[in-house]
Amino acid sequence: MVAERRTITKIIREMPPERVLRAGRRLDLRYSSGGKGDYIRMVMCYDVLPDSRRIVISQPTPGVHKTDIGREVDLTMVSRIRNQAIRIGARAWVHSLQQDYELSGGEEVSVVHLTYEPELSRYNLRSSYRLEPTNTYQVRASLTAPDGTVVPRSEVQVRDISCAGVGLELLKESLDSSVADKLMSGGMITVKLQLLDYEHPKGNENHSLDLERKGEIVRRFSAQGAEILTLGVEFRGMEEPAEQQPIAAFINAAQRHELRERSQM
Repeated sequence: MVAERRTITKIIREMPPERVLRAGRRLDLRYSSGGKGDYIRMVMCYDVLPDSRRIVISQPTPGVHKTDIGREVDLTMVSRIRNQAIRIGARAWVHSLQQDYELSGGEEVSVVHLTYEPELSRYNLRSSYRLEPTNTYQVRASLTAPDGTVVPRSEVQVRDISCAGVGLELLKESLDSSVADKLMSGGMITVKLQLLDYEHPKGNENHSLDLERKGEIVRRFSAQGAEILTLGVEFRGMEEPAEQQPIAAFINAAQRHELRERSQM
């Protein structure tokens, strides 16, 4: 396992960044703006200029501002290496902003120019932005344990959610001890999620959705004598951007709502 990881790390480091950072490809931009925390946003790569190590990406929402020039960011995507889906990317810095970048069809759009590091690195999927549900953007979940036992929504609390996984809390007293014993790190479970957008009651802006995802328990925590069993679940089969999009759209809407609420305080 250690030798395999070292081999993959060597392959990534020897891979030219331009193999991943290509025009027309969707990338995940991780950045921090104005001291308000980290954001994970999907952006479109419009152009790559290897000679100057410059990349042009779409302007995300919330946007990158003039005050962010010089700020460090990360550009990542999931790539398949030695039959493994691995998130790789490059560190970059905000170089400049442009309001009238012309696409091939003549349309003008707002873009961000970045200068990227000439070496790729491996990134942890769990570094994705994790949303803590609120009264306005609620997340409910039930799960099916490895032995087929269903733990209903009434016994599961969602701690946080990201495009990559979900944090769950379960009351020990409501769990059969045999079920709790099967919810161990490395176990595969099925999670049924209900995303509830109460900001937009109806219409195209509403991001409410029912989803079912396979996941692996990658963290389990239960302090001795504590009443809560905490599980960190990483989704499986979510390598393609389209598979992450429903959760990403929900999280983006929740973040925009949070920023508006914060600005009115």
